[in-house]
Amino acid sequence: MRASKVFAVMGALLLALGAGGFLISSASAAAPAPRPNSPRAQAANPHPARLVGDVKAVGTNTITLTTKGGDITANIGPNTWIVVKKADGPGQGSLADLKLNEPAIVAGMTTNDPKVVDARVVTQGVRDGGRAPGGRGADKARVGGGTVKAISGSTLTVTNNRGFDVQVETTADTVVLDSGFKTVSALKVGDKVQVLGLPRRVNPKAPATRDNVKVNAWALRVVRNGVVLVTGQVATVGGNTLTLDPRRQGGNLTVDLSAATQYRKLTISTTDHKRTLVNASQADVTAGGRLVVEGTRSADGKTLNATSVIIVPNKADVAPQV
Repeated sequence: MRASKVFAVMGALLLALGAGGFLISSASAAAPAPRPNSPRAQAANPHPARLVGDVKAVGTNTITLTTKGGDITANIGPNTWIVVKKADGPGQGSLADLKLNEPAIVAGMTTNDPKVVDARVVTQGVRDGGRAPGGRGADKARVGGGTVKAISGSTLTVTNNRGFDVQVETTADTVVLDSGFKTVSALKVGDKVQVLGLPRRVNPKAPATRDNVKVNAWALRVVRNGVVLVTGQVATVGGNTLTLDPRRQGGNLTVDLSAATQYRKLTISTTDHKRTLVNASQADVTAGGRLVVEGTRSADGKTLNATSVIIVPNKADVAPQV
Protein backbone atom coordinates (compact mmCIF):
# COMPACT_ATOMS: atom_id res chain seq x y z
CA MET A 1 0.00 0.00 0.00
CA ARG A 2 1.29 3.45 -0.85
CA ALA A 3 2.35 5.54 2.13
CA SER A 4 0.75 8.62 0.63
CA LYS A 5 -2.60 6.90 0.86
CA VAL A 6 -1.92 5.87 4.44
CA PHE A 7 -1.22 9.48 5.30
CA ALA A 8 -4.20 10.72 3.33
CA VAL A 9 -6.40 8.49 5.47
CA MET A 10 -4.91 9.93 8.65
CA GLY A 11 -5.37 13.42 7.30
CA ALA A 12 -9.05 12.68 6.74
CA LEU A 13 -9.63 12.41 10.47
CA LEU A 14 -10.74 16.01 10.91
CA LEU A 15 -12.46 16.00 7.55
CA ALA A 16 -14.65 13.11 8.71
CA LEU A 17 -16.62 15.44 10.96
CA GLY A 18 -17.91 17.37 8.01
CA ALA A 19 -17.76 14.71 5.36
CA GLY A 20 -19.30 11.90 7.39
CA GLY A 21 -16.56 9.30 6.90
CA PHE A 22 -17.13 5.59 6.93
CA LEU A 23 -19.76 5.50 9.61
CA ILE A 24 -21.94 7.82 7.61
CA SER A 25 -21.22 6.24 4.27
CA SER A 26 -22.10 2.82 5.65
CA ALA A 27 -25.58 4.16 6.25
CA SER A 28 -26.03 5.00 2.60
CA ALA A 29 -27.31 1.53 1.86
CA ALA A 30 -30.59 2.59 3.47
CA ALA A 31 -33.24 4.52 1.57
CA PRO A 32 -32.15 8.08 0.73
CA ALA A 33 -33.24 10.74 3.18
CA PRO A 34 -36.18 12.84 1.96
CA ARG A 35 -36.04 16.59 1.81
CA PRO A 36 -37.56 18.10 4.96
CA ASN A 37 -40.32 19.86 3.00
CA SER A 38 -41.40 16.75 1.09
CA PRO A 39 -44.65 14.89 1.89
CA ARG A 40 -42.68 11.72 2.66
CA ALA A 41 -40.61 13.57 5.25
CA GLN A 42 -43.74 14.93 6.95
CA ALA A 43 -45.27 11.48 7.05
CA ALA A 44 -42.19 9.76 8.46
CA ASN A 45 -40.74 12.25 10.95
CA PRO A 46 -38.18 12.27 12.32
CA HIS A 47 -35.99 11.28 9.40
CA PRO A 48 -32.35 11.99 8.49
CA ALA A 49 -32.00 15.04 6.27
CA ARG A 50 -29.13 16.71 4.46
CA LEU A 51 -29.46 20.34 3.36
CA VAL A 52 -27.24 22.51 1.19
CA GLY A 53 -27.69 26.26 0.94
CA ASP A 54 -26.42 29.72 1.81
CA VAL A 55 -26.42 30.91 5.41
CA LYS A 56 -29.05 33.67 5.51
CA ALA A 57 -29.09 34.34 9.26
CA VAL A 58 -27.43 33.16 12.47
CA GLY A 59 -29.40 33.33 15.72
CA THR A 60 -28.65 32.38 19.31
CA ASN A 61 -29.52 28.71 18.80
CA THR A 62 -30.52 28.56 15.14
CA ILE A 63 -29.33 29.25 11.65
CA THR A 64 -31.43 29.97 8.56
CA LEU A 65 -30.36 28.30 5.36
CA THR A 66 -31.60 29.40 1.93
CA THR A 67 -32.05 26.22 -0.12
CA LYS A 68 -33.59 25.44 -3.49
CA GLY A 69 -36.78 24.53 -1.62
CA GLY A 70 -36.87 27.80 0.31
CA ASP A 71 -35.60 28.94 3.70
CA ILE A 72 -35.02 26.22 6.30
CA THR A 73 -34.35 26.80 9.99
CA ALA A 74 -31.79 24.52 11.66
CA ASN A 75 -31.94 24.19 15.43
CA ILE A 76 -28.45 24.19 16.98
CA GLY A 77 -28.17 22.26 20.24
CA PRO A 78 -25.32 21.57 22.69
CA ASN A 79 -24.45 18.36 20.80
CA THR A 80 -24.41 19.92 17.33
CA TRP A 81 -20.99 19.80 15.67
CA ILE A 82 -20.00 22.89 13.73
CA VAL A 83 -17.02 22.35 11.43
CA VAL A 84 -15.39 25.29 9.67
CA LYS A 85 -12.15 26.06 7.89
CA LYS A 86 -9.38 26.93 10.34
CA ALA A 87 -5.85 28.19 9.73
CA ASP A 88 -4.54 24.62 9.71
CA GLY A 89 -7.49 22.92 8.02
CA PRO A 90 -11.01 21.84 9.04
CA GLY A 91 -11.70 22.20 12.77
CA GLN A 92 -14.45 22.49 15.33
CA GLY A 93 -16.06 25.92 15.44
CA SER A 94 -19.11 27.74 16.79
CA LEU A 95 -22.07 29.71 15.51
CA ALA A 96 -19.91 32.82 15.59
CA ASP A 97 -17.59 31.24 13.00
CA LEU A 98 -20.32 30.82 10.39
CA LYS A 99 -20.27 33.39 7.58
CA LEU A 100 -23.42 34.90 6.13
CA ASN A 101 -24.21 34.46 2.44
CA GLU A 102 -21.76 31.58 2.08
CA PRO A 103 -22.67 27.92 1.39
CA ALA A 104 -23.07 25.48 4.27
CA ILE A 105 -24.20 21.90 4.72
CA VAL A 106 -26.55 20.80 7.50
CA ALA A 107 -27.05 17.14 8.40
CA GLY A 108 -29.70 16.36 10.97
CA MET A 109 -33.21 15.09 11.64
CA THR A 110 -36.51 16.44 10.38
CA THR A 111 -39.20 17.68 12.78
CA ASN A 112 -42.98 17.99 12.59
CA ASP A 113 -42.43 21.34 10.91
CA PRO A 114 -41.27 20.79 7.29
CA LYS A 115 -39.28 24.04 7.44
CA VAL A 116 -37.34 23.12 10.61
CA VAL A 117 -34.62 20.51 11.22
CA ASP A 118 -32.63 19.58 14.30
CA ALA A 119 -29.00 19.88 13.21
CA ARG A 120 -26.45 17.22 14.12
CA VAL A 121 -23.60 18.56 11.97
CA VAL A 122 -23.06 21.92 10.27
CA THR A 123 -20.10 22.37 7.91
CA GLN A 124 -18.92 25.45 6.06
CA GLY A 125 -15.80 26.01 3.98
CA VAL A 126 -14.65 22.39 4.01
CA ARG A 127 -14.82 19.70 1.36
CA ASP A 128 -17.90 17.51 1.43
CA GLY A 129 -17.83 13.84 0.59
CA GLY A 130 -19.16 10.47 1.63
CA ARG A 131 -15.98 8.61 2.42
CA ALA A 132 -12.39 9.10 3.36
CA PRO A 133 -9.69 9.05 0.69
CA GLY A 134 -7.94 5.81 -0.05
CA GLY A 135 -10.38 3.80 -2.11
CA ARG A 136 -12.25 0.63 -1.25
CA GLY A 137 -9.35 -1.78 -0.86
CA ALA A 138 -9.65 -4.19 2.04
CA ASP A 139 -6.52 -2.80 3.65
CA LYS A 140 -7.58 0.87 3.52
CA ALA A 141 -8.40 2.49 6.84
CA ARG A 142 -11.65 4.42 7.09
CA VAL A 143 -12.79 7.13 9.47
CA GLY A 144 -16.09 8.16 10.93
CA GLY A 145 -17.62 10.08 13.78
CA GLY A 146 -20.45 9.86 16.22
CA THR A 147 -21.51 9.66 19.85
CA VAL A 148 -20.87 6.64 22.07
CA LYS A 149 -24.32 5.22 22.82
CA ALA A 150 -23.33 2.06 24.68
CA ILE A 151 -20.26 0.12 25.80
CA SER A 152 -20.35 -3.65 26.18
CA GLY A 153 -16.95 -5.15 26.86
CA SER A 154 -14.75 -4.36 23.88
CA THR A 155 -17.69 -3.35 21.66
CA LEU A 156 -18.89 0.23 21.32
CA THR A 157 -22.21 1.27 19.84
CA VAL A 158 -21.64 4.59 18.10
CA THR A 159 -24.54 6.67 16.81
CA ASN A 160 -23.23 8.38 13.70
CA ASN A 161 -24.07 11.82 12.42
CA ARG A 162 -27.12 10.56 10.55
CA GLY A 163 -28.60 8.89 13.60
CA PHE A 164 -27.65 5.31 12.74
CA ASP A 165 -25.98 2.93 15.21
CA VAL A 166 -22.73 1.27 14.15
CA GLN A 167 -20.84 -1.42 16.06
CA VAL A 168 -17.20 -0.57 16.70
CA GLU A 169 -14.95 -3.43 17.81
CA THR A 170 -11.85 -2.62 19.84
CA THR A 171 -8.90 -4.67 21.08
CA ALA A 172 -6.17 -4.31 23.67
CA ASP A 173 -4.12 -2.57 20.95
CA THR A 174 -6.73 0.08 20.22
CA VAL A 175 -5.50 3.53 21.26
CA VAL A 176 -7.66 6.47 22.36
CA LEU A 177 -6.53 10.04 21.66
CA ASP A 178 -7.83 12.34 24.37
CA SER A 179 -5.29 15.09 25.12
CA GLY A 180 -2.74 12.29 25.18
CA PHE A 181 -2.89 8.54 24.63
CA LYS A 182 -5.34 6.55 26.72
CA THR A 183 -6.95 3.11 26.69
CA VAL A 184 -10.45 2.22 25.55
CA SER A 185 -11.52 1.91 29.20
CA ALA A 186 -11.32 5.71 29.44
CA LEU A 187 -14.24 6.12 27.03
CA LYS A 188 -17.68 6.95 28.42
CA VAL A 189 -21.21 6.86 27.07
CA GLY A 190 -21.93 10.27 25.59
CA ASP A 191 -18.37 10.90 24.38
CA LYS A 192 -18.10 12.34 20.88
CA VAL A 193 -15.55 10.24 19.03
CA GLN A 194 -13.87 9.86 15.69
CA VAL A 195 -13.01 6.32 14.61
CA LEU A 196 -10.08 5.01 12.60
CA GLY A 197 -10.57 1.43 11.55
CA LEU A 198 -11.38 -1.16 8.95
CA PRO A 199 -14.97 -1.92 7.92
CA ARG A 200 -15.98 -5.56 8.06
CA ARG A 201 -19.19 -7.41 7.31
CA VAL A 202 -20.77 -9.12 10.30
CA ASN A 203 -21.97 -11.83 7.91
CA PRO A 204 -19.36 -12.09 5.11
CA LYS A 205 -21.86 -13.82 2.81
CA ALA A 206 -24.49 -11.09 3.09
CA PRO A 207 -24.47 -7.65 1.40
CA ALA A 208 -22.68 -4.80 3.16
CA THR A 209 -25.84 -3.07 4.38
CA ARG A 210 -26.01 -0.72 7.34
CA ASP A 211 -27.00 -3.56 9.69
CA ASN A 212 -24.28 -5.88 8.40
CA VAL A 213 -21.23 -3.69 8.91
CA LYS A 214 -18.97 -3.21 11.90
CA VAL A 215 -15.68 -1.34 12.27
CA ASN A 216 -12.55 -2.90 13.70
CA ALA A 217 -10.98 0.16 15.31
CA TRP A 218 -7.26 0.62 15.79
CA ALA A 219 -7.66 4.18 17.13
CA LEU A 220 -10.34 6.54 18.36
CA ARG A 221 -10.22 10.23 19.17
CA VAL A 222 -12.41 11.97 21.73
CA VAL A 223 -13.55 15.36 20.45
CA ARG A 224 -12.95 18.16 22.97
CA ASN A 225 -13.47 21.90 22.67
CA GLY A 226 -10.21 23.71 22.07
CA VAL A 227 -8.29 20.56 21.12
CA VAL A 228 -7.42 20.12 17.45
CA LEU A 229 -5.78 17.51 15.27
CA VAL A 230 -3.36 18.58 12.53
CA THR A 231 -1.65 16.47 9.89
CA GLY A 232 1.37 17.44 7.84
CA GLN A 233 4.96 16.89 6.81
CA VAL A 234 7.80 17.98 9.08
CA ALA A 235 9.69 20.84 7.44
CA THR A 236 12.29 21.52 10.17
CA VAL A 237 13.20 20.23 13.62
CA GLY A 238 15.12 22.25 16.18
CA GLY A 239 15.23 21.38 19.87
CA ASN A 240 11.68 21.23 21.23
CA THR A 241 10.17 23.00 18.24
CA LEU A 242 9.31 21.79 14.77
CA THR A 243 7.59 23.33 11.80
CA LEU A 244 4.85 21.41 10.09
CA ASP A 245 3.52 21.94 6.58
CA PRO A 246 -0.17 21.11 7.08
CA ARG A 247 -2.10 19.32 4.34
CA ARG A 248 -4.39 21.53 2.24
CA GLN A 249 -2.85 24.67 3.77
CA GLY A 250 -0.03 26.92 2.58
CA GLY A 251 2.61 28.03 5.06
CA ASN A 252 4.18 26.23 7.97
CA LEU A 253 2.74 25.78 11.45
CA THR A 254 5.01 25.92 14.50
CA VAL A 255 4.60 22.96 16.87
CA ASP A 256 5.94 23.20 20.41
CA LEU A 257 6.95 19.92 22.07
CA SER A 258 7.28 19.52 25.84
CA ALA A 259 8.24 16.90 28.39
CA ALA A 260 4.52 16.03 28.62
CA THR A 261 4.14 15.37 24.87
CA GLN A 262 3.45 11.69 24.14
CA TYR A 263 4.57 9.84 21.02
CA ARG A 264 3.39 6.80 19.07
CA LYS A 265 4.44 5.36 15.72
CA LEU A 266 1.97 3.79 13.30
CA THR A 267 3.11 0.38 12.09
CA ILE A 268 1.48 -1.77 9.42
CA SER A 269 1.87 -5.53 9.36
CA THR A 270 3.57 -6.91 6.24
CA THR A 271 1.24 -9.95 6.30
CA ASP A 272 -2.30 -8.84 7.15
CA HIS A 273 -1.80 -5.03 7.05
CA LYS A 274 -2.94 -4.73 10.67
CA ARG A 275 -2.36 -1.25 12.03
CA THR A 276 -0.83 -0.79 15.46
CA LEU A 277 0.44 2.22 17.36
CA VAL A 278 3.71 1.42 19.14
CA ASN A 279 5.71 3.50 21.61
CA ALA A 280 7.99 6.16 20.16
CA SER A 281 9.96 9.17 21.35
CA GLN A 282 10.78 12.72 20.30
CA ALA A 283 13.97 11.40 18.70
CA ASP A 284 11.83 9.54 16.16
CA VAL A 285 10.49 12.84 14.78
CA THR A 286 12.66 13.85 11.83
CA ALA A 287 12.52 16.37 9.00
CA GLY A 288 10.60 14.98 6.05
CA GLY A 289 8.53 12.67 8.23
CA ARG A 290 4.78 12.80 8.37
CA LEU A 291 2.89 13.45 11.57
CA VAL A 292 -0.56 13.61 13.09
CA VAL A 293 -0.41 16.07 15.99
CA GLU A 294 -3.04 16.61 18.69
CA GLY A 295 -2.85 19.76 20.76
CA THR A 296 -4.12 23.25 21.55
CA ARG A 297 -3.63 26.28 19.32
CA SER A 298 -2.24 29.62 20.39
CA ALA A 299 -4.53 32.64 20.26
CA ASP A 300 -3.15 33.69 16.87
CA GLY A 301 -3.47 30.16 15.49
CA LYS A 302 0.17 30.03 14.39
CA THR A 303 1.50 27.71 17.11
CA LEU A 304 0.30 24.32 18.29
CA ASN A 305 1.18 23.06 21.76
CA ALA A 306 1.42 19.31 21.18
CA THR A 307 -0.05 16.85 23.65
CA SER A 308 0.39 13.79 21.44
CA VAL A 309 2.18 12.97 18.20
CA ILE A 310 1.63 10.05 15.81
CA ILE A 311 4.46 9.32 13.38
CA VAL A 312 3.06 8.03 10.10
CA PRO A 313 5.20 5.68 7.97
CA ASN A 314 6.82 6.98 4.82
CA LYS A 315 6.64 5.10 1.52
CA ALA A 316 9.84 3.14 2.15
CA ASP A 317 8.48 1.90 5.47
CA VAL A 318 5.31 0.35 4.06
CA ALA A 319 5.26 -3.05 2.40
CA PRO A 320 3.61 -3.16 -1.02
CA GLN A 321 0.05 -4.47 -1.30
CA VAL A 322 -0.07 -8.20 -1.89
